[in-house]
Amino acid sequence: MTISNAPTLFKEKRRKFGKKKPEPAPEYSSVLYVQMEPQEVRLFRYLLEARDNLAYTSVIDRWASVLKLVFSPQQKEELIEHLSDMQASVNFKIVPFSES
Repeated sequence: MTISNAPTLFKEKRRKFGKKKPEPAPEYSSVLYVQMEPQEVRLFRYLLEARDNLAYTSVIDRWASVLKLVFSPQQKEELIEHLSDMQASVNFKIVPFSES
């Protein structure tokens, strides 16, 4: 084996990551409100953060344990699916709201 053909013998395969064209960034984020028992908030946030960058939370009313979830509208189906999976561990309900 000569040095000249060494690169061809050990040629690395390049990984081809998804060929799907990325979607354009949305102009606005979507919002969802959830309510639960105060002792459930910590577990809810922990389980939600287990899915990287799916949504972030803010506590809106600490006495009523209402959390605001902010997420990309392009990931709404994924978020709803994850929330339904979380229902097995945390008891919460989605609070309806009207946009003004």
